[in-house]
Amino acid sequence: MATLDPRRFTAAQYVDISASPLRSQFRRMRSMQVADPHRRQFGDQLATSDVPFPPATRGFLYFFSPPAQSPLAGGVRFRVVPQAPAPNRVGPAFAAGHDLLMAHGLPWHLPVWEILTRRAYSCLRDVLVKDELAPGRLRLACNSLSITRDSVLVTALGMPWAVDWSTEFSRIYVVAPHHHPVAAMVRHPWYSRASERKAPYSGTSRRPFQINKTN
Repeated sequence: MATLDPRRFTAAQYVDISASPLRSQFRRMRSMQVADPHRRQFGDQLATSDVPFPPATRGFLYFFSPPAQSPLAGGVRFRVVPQAPAPNRVGPAFAAGHDLLMAHGLPWHLPVWEILTRRAYSCLRDVLVKDELAPGRLRLACNSLSITRDSVLVTALGMPWAVDWSTEFSRIYVVAPHHHPVAAMVRHPWYSRASERKAPYSGTSRRPFQINKTN
């Protein structure tokens, strides 16, 4: 893998990720439902399992970091481009493609803090360092985090995250630019603490923070 920077892409970066060394890194949400969901209220509420990418998933692995947000919001995504572009059409083909989505509707991505801290992603880390997309201070910041895989980092108002409705809380980390992540527990408002201890809803969806403009 020569680069993850879309500005440097050539036709050589076009891949079938379902047949690549990362072919098992597509993630699927799995239920955290237990006999007593209250027991998990202070744990990590979101969990995924590694599953194969959909067959014939072709396009470009690329690094994306939202402007004006914390660098911890960055990560590697996959831009789906069904047909291999001509050498002189790589840029337009990339722009016309779409990001690969997970079942809950959010883009598949490997967070930068996972890439920079997990040995399994050392090949991606080396490319990010070579591309100058992972400066030393970002690597230090990621190594100082005490968070686990699938932790939800909310880096902007309006940013959606996946929610498992079979649990009482969503555990998230609020991250402002130039600040360390701050943990927060968001209670699902219609969850019942009735004596039967059963989650009234199941399934997943997306949820954002929004500014309330009502007076």
